[in-house]
Amino acid sequence: MKKNNRLHPMSQEDGKDIIGMIEETEDFFRAYRLSVDGYEVLVGRDAQSNDYISTRLARPNDYWFHLKGDSGSHVLLRCHEKEEVPSSEILQKVASLAVYYSKQKKAGKTPVVCTLAKYVSKPKNAPPGLVTVSKEKILKVVPKSVEEIQQKD
Repeated sequence: MKKNNRLHPMSQEDGKDIIGMIEETEDFFRAYRLSVDGYEVLVGRDAQSNDYISTRLARPNDYWFHLKGDSGSHVLLRCHEKEEVPSSEILQKVASLAVYYSKQKKAGKTPVVCTLAKYVSKPKNAPPGLVTVSKEKILKVVPKSVEEIQQKD
């Protein structure tokens, strides 16, 4: 059976768009598509969507985030320009989403790995969602929902 590599808008859940991809098994890979200060942010919802976001959707200049040392969502900050460097404030906001969409949702300051997507790779025969990361930076952030991030001070 041939793969269909098109993204399909699927549904709305809690006011967030959910995206998906139909593969050979007709399974959907679901992720949240959010907006943070004009940037598109993709948040994986399970191992398959994490894998898809990190290995198929990520462009080399996008920023990739994940909770350090625990399971959680892969979060991708899509950059508009090839050499664009988002502000540290944007990176902190997106990192806080990585904690929010993890088991550490109720924690205080939590370390999050941040790196360019070109430094994220999948080992051969690794299970879905498992990646290796290099050249990472650690950000310590408090978990916040997209609604909390978007509130005006």
